[in-house]
Amino acid sequence: MNTCRGCGKDFTSHELKWQGFDGYFYCTPCSKIDRKQDNINHPQYYKGKNGIEAIEVVEGFELGFHTASAVDYILRAGKKDPNTEIDDYKKAIWFLNRKIKTMEEK
Repeated sequence: MNTCRGCGKDFTSHELKWQGFDGYFYCTPCSKIDRKQDNINHPQYYKGKNGIEAIEVVEGFELGFHTASAVDYILRAGKKDPNTEIDDYKKAIWFLNRKIKTMEEK
């Protein structure tokens, strides 16, 4: 791994720092950002118990828009607001139905 997980800069140009809670490398400036409380870049409701974020799953599997949106809603169902868990699952189904519809129309 040659780049900072936080800013994407190459480590040859700035200092390396290890952040043990997620297993990734960060430069010194980025290591001072509290990613556990960073609601812009790393909201808690997008993370699993192991620290993996929904975006990492979506990007890792190279999912298209509809599938990625469904997976995103499933992975964070009820995490942002426990009162909307059922709605989150319904929204995931909506995205999957929309994907199926577009596939059937081809």
